[in-house]
Amino acid sequence: MSSSSSTFIYSVVARSKVVLAEYSDPNAFKGNFIVVSRLILEKLDSSTDVKKVYTYDQYMVHIVVSSGIIYMCITESLQSGSIMRVMNFLEEIQKRFTQTYDNRKISNASAYEMNDEFARVLQSQMVTLILFY
Repeated sequence: MSSSSSTFIYSVVARSKVVLAEYSDPNAFKGNFIVVSRLILEKLDSSTDVKKVYTYDQYMVHIVVSSGIIYMCITESLQSGSIMRVMNFLEEIQKRFTQTYDNRKISNASAYEMNDEFARVLQSQMVTLILFY
């Protein structure tokens, strides 16, 4: 396994604190990433569009907030050049999410309502990024 193949751990799409879809490779990592993501969602202001990267122990939390929707992923610590490709990954997830669901569906969705369908997109995009970078 190359070093880039082990960088992605977990990704999530949420409307404020409501998780709409998430994915983590159950075979790749053991940890409290879901708990950490929930703590971040609790504290994150989703009313302002931002792009941020936080460090948490030996991990990095990458966040894009756009129109009240939070796109987040957790990776192992990366060199600065790799951070841009993770942000590109989140922007691609944002594009696919907004192409798949209209504003009304997003606004009214309950927790995990999009998980069955969109977790596969998260998984596919994580694998694509791992394979091609």
